[in-house]
Amino acid sequence: MNKISFNALKHAYRLRHRNLKRVQERLPTGYRIGPRGRIDYLRNSVTNLFREERVEGTWDYLDETRGYAELILQQSIKNGYDHEVTKEMVDYWIVEKDIIPKLFEVLVPRFEDYDTAYTKLYTLPYVYPGGPKRMGLLELKGNF
Repeated sequence: MNKISFNALKHAYRLRHRNLKRVQERLPTGYRIGPRGRIDYLRNSVTNLFREERVEGTWDYLDETRGYAELILQQSIKNGYDHEVTKEMVDYWIVEKDIIPKLFEVLVPRFEDYDTAYTKLYTLPYVYPGGPKRMGLLELKGNF
């Protein structure tokens, strides 16, 4: 099976270790804590980004979500849905399967001619009173 090389991406994305806090996600069976909960949170963020084309949240998670969204878009543009590795990656990262046609019929044609990144990450101002969390807004370019 072909593996995706991060060095072969159209836009280089610097992967770095993240010390993110534990994610607690409410499930029907209780809370999911740890690495699996973190991956589920990122999968939901990627799905929401492709559905709404704009997502708000903590800056650290949005920065990591941005990397996965860029990777999905790059591989989708390069290989299409018929490529086996791309199909597996899209099926894994997009939780709601009704968004997959939107990805290939709307978003891929929009970004085919882009030479820059497909997403933009903004830092939102702090809201007082509140915690000192750095909040952000992640959106797909061309979102009107």
